[in-house]
Amino acid sequence: FRSQVFGLLGPNGSGKTTTINMISGLIPPSSGTVAILGMKVDARRTRRQVRRLLGTVPQETALYNELTAQANMAFHADLYQIPRRDKADRIARLLDLVSLSDRADSRVKTFSGGMKRRLAIARALLHDPEVIILDEPTLGVDVHARAAIWGYIRDLRDRGKTILLTTNQLEEAQELCDELAIIDHGQLVATGTPE
Repeated sequence: FRSQVFGLLGPNGSGKTTTINMISGLIPPSSGTVAILGMKVDARRTRRQVRRLLGTVPQETALYNELTAQANMAFHADLYQIPRRDKADRIARLLDLVSLSDRADSRVKTFSGGMKRRLAIARALLHDPEVIILDEPTLGVDVHARAAIWGYIRDLRDRGKTILLTTNQLEEAQELCDELAIIDHGQLVATGTPE
């Protein structure tokens, strides 16, 4: 599924976030194995390598509300050991990508839901991951923010990134996904193109 958007479509409580947590290595699968680009997620020797391949935007954006957008980005850059010489430029480019350059020095607690979601996407891209996991990326955002986020997702795919997107919105799945898996009550119902 490289260089495409793969969707997990299902109602609330269907198992989408649980699946994301297994892929991210946060919880072990009850059966089977999970691999990202050929590396087993649960293997201790590859866990760090696998996490470097992933950029994740959870449902809850998990931003530090008392910090500025710039400080949130800098903190994450340090966690992923972004070289000091690249850090400021990379942060500036990503804040520009998500149209938050003018709010770089604003505290996140002053941001709307859509702005927080865009900042979370920028943060997930800081370490240039191969696979980007977006868990209901447009949850709670207005129509304008949703259109902007959809544009970022398409741009990421066009730049060769692989995106795993969870959603419970048929329209979002049809607009964004190249391939799709429908799940309900933790069970795979169907896979294929949105059509």
